[in-house]
Amino acid sequence: NPPSGAAGADALKVDIRVKLEKDGTIIEAVIEDTNRYNKDRNFRAAANAALRAVLDASPLPLPVEKYDQWREFIFGFDQRFISG
Repeated sequence: NPPSGAAGADALKVDIRVKLEKDGTIIEAVIEDTNRYNKDRNFRAAANAALRAVLDASPLPLPVEKYDQWREFIFGFDQRFISG
């Protein structure tokens, strides 16, 4: 969740690049938009929350037989869909 009352909170979209082991364990999770992260306090708060959510979900329950399809992907957090 973005900071409550943050201006433009409904437009905060955070992309996290995720790399995984075959068992679904996250080996790397990186915030994609480092430029905005460094300049926008509200984005930084939302990005940190998104990164924690990804890391807390490890290991992800994914089918091993499709590892080549999901071993690296971008996990997009879009506040418009999270808040309903």
